[in-house]
Amino acid sequence: MSNHSTLPFPAEQIQSQTGNEVIGQILSWMDDPNATHDILWLHGPDRSGKSTLAQSITEICRASHRLGGSFFFHRGVKGCDEGAYLFSTLAYQLAQNHPELLESIDNAISRNRLLPTKPVEVQFHSLIVEPIQNSVPPSQTSVIIIDGLDECQGTGTQQLILRLISEAVLVLKLPLRFIITSRRDPDILKVFNSDRFIHISRSIALDNLFYSTHVEGSLHHSLVSHHSDEPQFFMNPRWRRPKRKPPFQTSSYPRIVTLQQSNGGAETYSRALLLQSHGFPVWHPSGDIGKPVEYLQKGVTIGDVGVLDKDGIFDFYFNIFLTPDDPVHARSAPREFQPIKPPLQQAEITLDQEYFKPGDVVSSRGIKLTRHSESPLDISFTSTEQEGAILILPDGASREDLISTARFHEYAKRNAPHWYQVVNGYGGVVHTNGSLFLVTGCDKARNWAAASFPYHANNSETSVDLRYTWQPDYEPPWDSGTAVTKFYAPPSFKKVPNSGTAKNQCVFVRGMRISLSEPSWSKTLPQLWSARLYYSYILHTPSKLQLWVDSTLVFLRLRLSERRAVKKVTSARLQLFHPNFVIGQVLLAEYPDSEVALVDDSVWCSLTHGESCTLLEMNELVTQVFAWNKIVQKDGVVTLVPKKQDELETVTHDGPNSLEEFARKLLSIVPHSQAKPQPTRLVEDVPVTKHAKMF
Repeated sequence: MSNHSTLPFPAEQIQSQTGNEVIGQILSWMDDPNATHDILWLHGPDRSGKSTLAQSITEICRASHRLGGSFFFHRGVKGCDEGAYLFSTLAYQLAQNHPELLESIDNAISRNRLLPTKPVEVQFHSLIVEPIQNSVPPSQTSVIIIDGLDECQGTGTQQLILRLISEAVLVLKLPLRFIITSRRDPDILKVFNSDRFIHISRSIALDNLFYSTHVEGSLHHSLVSHHSDEPQFFMNPRWRRPKRKPPFQTSSYPRIVTLQQSNGGAETYSRALLLQSHGFPVWHPSGDIGKPVEYLQKGVTIGDVGVLDKDGIFDFYFNIFLTPDDPVHARSAPREFQPIKPPLQQAEITLDQEYFKPGDVVSSRGIKLTRHSESPLDISFTSTEQEGAILILPDGASREDLISTARFHEYAKRNAPHWYQVVNGYGGVVHTNGSLFLVTGCDKARNWAAASFPYHANNSETSVDLRYTWQPDYEPPWDSGTAVTKFYAPPSFKKVPNSGTAKNQCVFVRGMRISLSEPSWSKTLPQLWSARLYYSYILHTPSKLQLWVDSTLVFLRLRLSERRAVKKVTSARLQLFHPNFVIGQVLLAEYPDSEVALVDDSVWCSLTHGESCTLLEMNELVTQVFAWNKIVQKDGVVTLVPKKQDELETVTHDGPNSLEEFARKLLSIVPHSQAKPQPTRLVEDVPVTKHAKMF
């Protein structure tokens, strides 16, 4: 369970003089490289400001890139009052904040998927100690904050946690410092007064840290003077502990990574064609050919529930309109599955059998095509863009869409938690929050050809030069060129009736992304909080100055090159970028008490005009989504609905600078100026309570 975020504590505020002194002592201790005490105990009675200080120090450490992790125990809150979640949660955050630990922590989880359920001491050694010992030592000591230890169930567990922390400091000498807050309970006091702790810890009593009506300005100035680059939300002299969960990039979602290079294949293909107004581009239209023949005959269908995996395949699990024993399911329907009622009616669907005409081409921006012949179809393509994609439909394609998705809302809310358990119960793949996809529309062809290309480094003038010529008997239609190419061919090992004649190849899919709120996710899948980190790539070209700075840091070996950083940090843990990874988090930040967020692709498909899917253009798209739609919460479901005419406001920009500012606010890019190898730009947590503040 991820408990590093703020819980709904009462608004706590501290008297200025004592608060100023305590903050100063803590920061001086953190800044002292020669400090002999690596454990700091803040103790006091109830409502003495312990949690407020813990949250404040957490945000200071986050802003100064010294945060290892934080955990806030909370009595009576499931998962927040149990020591069993402490070290798995801290390991997850250590992997986020120190990517050099990611591989070791990932390997530990891969070796034993049940590790987060093991005893506390086993988790401590496998998820904290061994990854740190097996990795390059960090350039500075990280700080771990544990708040409310006295609210952890069981005095034996409390004492065990303290013993393990003392082992980390005294015996293992890990590059960590610990801040622990609690009441002066007898059992905890006994440990801190023991011979083992007396030489490695110091304490600060908070008895006199009473509350006043407002936070005085002197405390504010103390914080700013120590950390002038603190986020603005923390510098506010009237700061109160947020009642809503602040991070924008929440723990259960894939991390969004900006990079300059393009990797080709499914990643580039989906990103290059994403904003062509057709929905999500499917790199493998044939799907998983290991599925039942009955499913392959029809292909993707309205009502299908599945995930779009990193290889560009729609991974089908079940259809909400079919009975559990339907041959399409082949015993893959969830336990106690019940289809939605009433069954799907033809009147609920719009269908155009010839939406795409024979010979139609869908291509990304900047690709020039020359038609040499219509029969047989013969087309050549050139482009100098950094990346791009091409889809050819020799026989055209059909389009079908659900007219309304309103009746899905209650059904999805009721079943989504179990669905996430189901899709995360197969194999070793983790499907993150927002991955679950309910199909509401699709474009299907009987034949197709596709190409995807990144920037071709050996030719600065022509990045792609391809030619497609239709061939009989499913012979390869592409000539050799600077791109990854694919084309339809019936499966050779499985007989699928009507192969090549029925429109069962899904080239674009539209649907509803289903996201659980953080409390719902942690309750449904607590074991996945410390599971693998997943990433979603989006392109971003920095300024010439930033490029020069980056290259200089790489030359001085103060930073990894982007190619090495991407490989080191992300490995194979990729999820194809989708706008709803961002939109869904905005909805849940706005209504954190909701159970589920449902985002239909129609909210952004209708606003696209063939743009490239880069950072700035994606930020512009998200801006437009919230300009044209309003957030609505009803019965635990938060979603978007179109604004009425009198609710619309004209959204204008003052030029490129406003878009760049918008991008910085939406996706906070990790700076490269620290003197240690850095990953490529990872999205940081941005504290927000209103979606408008993100922009």
